[in-house]
Amino acid sequence: MAVFNAMPYLVDAVESILYQSYQDFEFIIVDDGSTDDSLAYLQSVDDARIKIIPQSNRGTAAAGNVGLAHCTRQYLARMDADDWSDPSRLERLADALDANPDVSMVGSSFAYFGDRTAGRPVPMPQDHDSIYRALLRGDHGMVHGASMMRTDCMRAVGGYWEHRFFEDWDLFLRMAEVGKLMNVPDSLYLYRAHDTSLSSRRLEEMRLHYDYAIDQAKRRREGIPTCDLAEFQSQRKNRPVTKAIGERLDNIALANYRRAMGEIYGHRPLRGRMRLLSASLWNPRRTLNRIGRRFQSRID
Repeated sequence: MAVFNAMPYLVDAVESILYQSYQDFEFIIVDDGSTDDSLAYLQSVDDARIKIIPQSNRGTAAAGNVGLAHCTRQYLARMDADDWSDPSRLERLADALDANPDVSMVGSSFAYFGDRTAGRPVPMPQDHDSIYRALLRGDHGMVHGASMMRTDCMRAVGGYWEHRFFEDWDLFLRMAEVGKLMNVPDSLYLYRAHDTSLSSRRLEEMRLHYDYAIDQAKRRREGIPTCDLAEFQSQRKNRPVTKAIGERLDNIALANYRRAMGEIYGHRPLRGRMRLLSASLWNPRRTLNRIGRRFQSRID
């Protein structure tokens, strides 16, 4: 678990791991330079399984690589510091890896939650081909915080890249190259939705890293030499104007969708539904697809 200023949600996240049905684990927590009470809380928890590693603020990916370096177990599970794991999560995912030796990484379906309530489970693709295709076209195929992977496979692909964003997407795609990806059908993870906004500059930077991860995976698959981020960014400037406009519209839709989830499951559900409508106007196809996944479980 990487932690940066995660109070007050950190308490529930930590306890959801400590009270798992599977108890034989080491809990590596990297405090990434928190300036709130996160580190003090962690140091107050009396549990021999917890190993706290403080460091200066270097970002989630760097913290993840520090955790990987200290991992001594066969399997490594991720957990975000403001989310919640079902009590059976570690046991269920470890059983899936035990039963499927060709699988390098396994995850589960999930549900959004906020300060007021939680949503219905969001189904995820379950087989490798469906997950990989989703990732390559830019759709969610796995949830990082809900994942468990073989430690040797993660080390084989070099751990996380340490660019600013989407280290999880890049990791999923590279883990697919050393084994199969898999999701168990049940929802074992609650993903906290926040109602904070994202700046247009941050959205553009996130989009750049997301596109870069997908581009590099396609290059590796096709046997084309990869390139560094600066070269990709230079090449990307030559993309058609219509594509650039479409990406910007999708960025706006995504920002509205993410904030809407936080409002719907928080204390402003009406505002959240109005924002969801706004997201669908900016990018109808992508937003309706996101909404459709949320409500699919009501039909199944």
